[in-house]
Amino acid sequence: MDTQKTSLFTNLLALAGSLIVIVVLIWGLVNFTGWSVSKIASLFSRDTAVVQVDDQEPAGGDEEEIPSVTPAPTPTPAPTPGTPDLYAQILRTGMTSANEAYAVFDIANRGMAQTGAWHFTANVPTTGSAQYYVSPAQMSLAPGAHIENTLRFSPLTGGAFTVTVDPDNRVKESNESNNTASTYISR
Repeated sequence: MDTQKTSLFTNLLALAGSLIVIVVLIWGLVNFTGWSVSKIASLFSRDTAVVQVDDQEPAGGDEEEIPSVTPAPTPTPAPTPGTPDLYAQILRTGMTSANEAYAVFDIANRGMAQTGAWHFTANVPTTGSAQYYVSPAQMSLAPGAHIENTLRFSPLTGGAFTVTVDPDNRVKESNESNNTASTYISR
């Protein structure tokens, strides 16, 4: 009974040691030879080469034709990303309880690529130097993403509220004609 326990223990130690040796060998291959995980995975891949054989007899008589070996076709890469498309839309306007006018507008990326940094401007129906607003740089919008903005201003003089996204056309877009939205705000 004692020898059976010793034998089982010895076998388990041998198995553990073998596993450690295998792990160390793989680690060495990866680190010292520059193999990547994809190269190691390709060792276990089931991809096969396509062999094309010509069924016709060779023209020269008894010469044996060697079939040509062509590797399996690689998948076609995805198409290159498209372009962004910034879009401005005014959602609502109104007055706050503090007698401030406000405009809520949405800026969306309807395109197929990130926008990169951008900004917007707004013409506000008020008096003084606050009539023209330039936003700070805005974070990039992913395709399909949008951001809702609110501008508050006073006094309201009545007139057009206009927001323009990317007014300098720094973002190369698929549609530059949908960057401006405007509405009339009355007193």
